[in-house]
Amino acid sequence: MTRRRGARAAAAFVVLAATGCTTTAPGPAETTPGPATSPTSASSTPQAWDPGDIPDPSSALEVLPAQRGDCPVDPGAADVIAFVVTSEDDTAPVELTYPVFRSDGTQLVRRMRQPGPVLVVLQSDCTGGAASDLWHFLAASEGTGTLACSLFIAGRHVASATGVAEGGAGARADCSGAPGS
Repeated sequence: MTRRRGARAAAAFVVLAATGCTTTAPGPAETTPGPATSPTSASSTPQAWDPGDIPDPSSALEVLPAQRGDCPVDPGAADVIAFVVTSEDDTAPVELTYPVFRSDGTQLVRRMRQPGPVLVVLQSDCTGGAASDLWHFLAASEGTGTLACSLFIAGRHVASATGVAEGGAGARADCSGAPGS
């Protein structure tokens, strides 16, 4: 019986070879093709995968600048304050009103006007203020659509608000909060 199987396998091989077909040895299943490699050098490093053009969202983000005398921002410190405002109308300026903490221990109120759609104020409180003090973070726009804000202090979400422009009055959002809340 073994002799007949061997003869049949040899006959099948001869028939396939005569017709121009080739046989392959069993091996691992095909996988999704990766980056092409050079046919002359199988040991060369493969080319990096190029996903094509990647959109850059940074053009939608504006980090409002600090000014000379403001408390320095240390990203690793526990007192980082982030005031984030988003605006549906990216052409109309948004007016931000917020406290500014100064290196000399004072607090000022700053007003900035900047079009959105995403505005960010980053700062630190080096004044040693009381944790129960209410800090007023406000956003207003005469544009159309929605305006939203969020306030984060020392990694905690302290306040959020959303305002919608109605009847030409513009939108307002109040994210005031206390660092101890």
